[in-house]
Amino acid sequence: MKTLLVAIGNPYRRDDGVARLVVQSLRLPPEAQAEICVQLTPELAADMAKFERTIFVDADAVGTEARLEPLKESSVQPSPIGHALTPEEVTLMARRLYDYRGEVWLCRVPGEDFSDGEGLSARAAANARAAVALLRGLTGYAALPGPDRRKEPRLLCADLVSVSWTDRDGMNRQEVANLEDISDHGVCLQFEQAVPAGTQVFIQAGEAHLEGVVRYCREELFGWFCGVELVPGSEWPKETFQPRHLLDPASLAKNRKP
Repeated sequence: MKTLLVAIGNPYRRDDGVARLVVQSLRLPPEAQAEICVQLTPELAADMAKFERTIFVDADAVGTEARLEPLKESSVQPSPIGHALTPEEVTLMARRLYDYRGEVWLCRVPGEDFSDGEGLSARAAANARAAVALLRGLTGYAALPGPDRRKEPRLLCADLVSVSWTDRDGMNRQEVANLEDISDHGVCLQFEQAVPAGTQVFIQAGEAHLEGVVRYCREELFGWFCGVELVPGSEWPKETFQPRHLLDPASLAKNRKP
């Protein structure tokens, strides 16, 4: 089922950013797309019309445990003014303006600390794990392993590569991205724009040609960081491409004085 997952929240307001971490914890198939936003805008209603199912994920300052339920918008009227909308209002716009007939779900992830800063409270982190389990039950998507459970080491680097892909409107896009780290079967790229999870990308790295799928895309202070899983047959060709400033973090630990 073509599914749009919409993560709402500000990552610099502590638990308010929990939704994006929940969505980024799922391994999205090609027919699914993740939209990360600080607040909802009317443009999202048009995007919903391209999908059969929409799942809004949002932090909750009131509830005590994560919950996932069908969204009810029958009694909601869109606000005539204002720049921030609720999931109910956006859904009503999608149905009335774009004849959206798909199902809509709302996943609430309770938190307790919405002050300025980054990182989650213990309560929000626990509810985030519960929310991932709920979404997996609904969609059947697998969960991505945490960064501390990688089966292969990633080497830090700093090099420029050319990346091309086709966006959701069918337009061919190309950007020079910074290669942040690399392993036999994956890379991390820094972009100036978001590249949605599930997007197939083609990477020109020196004389090497790599192909992969974006598994997560998160906004950081200096741009968008995308984790790309390289497809079988497109593993890192060490004989034709060696990134500049290549560094194995394990070597730092070995050389660290007790």
